Amino acid sequence: MRDFTGHRLPRQPPGQPILFKMKCCAAIIVTVVGGVAIFVTGGLLAPVVGPALGFTAAGIAVGSLAAAAQSCRGNVASGSVISQMTSAAMKSK
Repeated sequence: MRDFTGHRLPRQPPGQPILFKMKCCAAIIVTVVGGVAIFVTGGLLAPVVGPALGFTAAGIAVGSLAAAAQSCRGNVASGSVISQMTSAAMKSK
């Protein structure tokens, strides 16, 4: 099964259907909002949107939407919205 961006979604772990769905919803939110901040505004909104989603200069904040999105995605591909938002947050020290 794939999401709207073409990424393969991990299989749902047994016994955790609600948590898994919440993490995948977080992944969609981070992808859409982060994608707009990076691609539509040319990165101008990344320093504002990044911390709101959980991207900090030290990495992804524990318990944030970004952490849930990364948990749903698993390995994050180079060039993805999550990797670009992490990079932008770390450069904005």
